[in-house]
Amino acid sequence: MLVLEGVLLTAILTVTVMGTQLPSWLIVGRISPAAFLITALWVVAYGL
Repeated sequence: MLVLEGVLLTAILTVTVMGTQLPSWLIVGRISPAAFLITALWVVAYGL
């Protein structure tokens, strides 16, 4: 279980760093794709 949590943390941090490189025109409805994906990863992590 600890390995899975480490993988999810790495995925969240990777999405966070990659999200800073996205252009600003991708923001739709005040939500960036990175924020949406980070939220989805947290929901998956919470479900485990």
